[in-house]
Amino acid sequence: MKRVVMVSAISLMVVLVLATLSAYAGTLTVRTTDAATGAVLANALVVVSDGQAVLAAGRTSPEGTWTGNVTTQAATVIAARELYVTGTRSVSIGAEGEQTLSFALRNYQPQDFNRLGRIVGFVRNAAGNPIPNATLVLIREGTPAGAAQSKEPAGIYELQWYAPGAYSVLATAPGHGQAVHTGQKITAGESLWLDITLQAN
Repeated sequence: MKRVVMVSAISLMVVLVLATLSAYAGTLTVRTTDAATGAVLANALVVVSDGQAVLAAGRTSPEGTWTGNVTTQAATVIAARELYVTGTRSVSIGAEGEQTLSFALRNYQPQDFNRLGRIVGFVRNAAGNPIPNATLVLIREGTPAGAAQSKEPAGIYELQWYAPGAYSVLATAPGHGQAVHTGQKITAGESLWLDITLQAN
């Protein structure tokens, strides 16, 4: 009798957890445009992160949109594109399950590069081979602030350009576990080199 009650209690807990997750599961659409011209920005990187993990990631289409499924109550959406200031926005996926966010990204100005810095490096596996398309999230005081992906064929990444300060870098890739590097200091006008190794699952 006790065993039956215990199994029933566990089953009820599983149902409650799944119900809670489904309440926050929804579709997120992100639109990216150029702030100066209003033109759509294709191939912008979109990353959804809660600061502990990458929940979703992808690139905007030729129409400047990305749509993905997100299972979370609260997270940060990052929109990043080379030569544009990264956009971030907090999001909560409610019971309605659908949200659309628009990012009008502005170009960096020449004077920006003197007051901002970056983190660059390679993403490799345990054997030293490059991992392309790894997703990297820059985190400041627990909140995602930027994102990048490693490029083929060398697996190099560039988290650029961000305000000076202390950051953590969260890295993950399909088929690999994630790695977190804390205490990374960005300095104005300089590049910090950080190589990252990801272990295969």
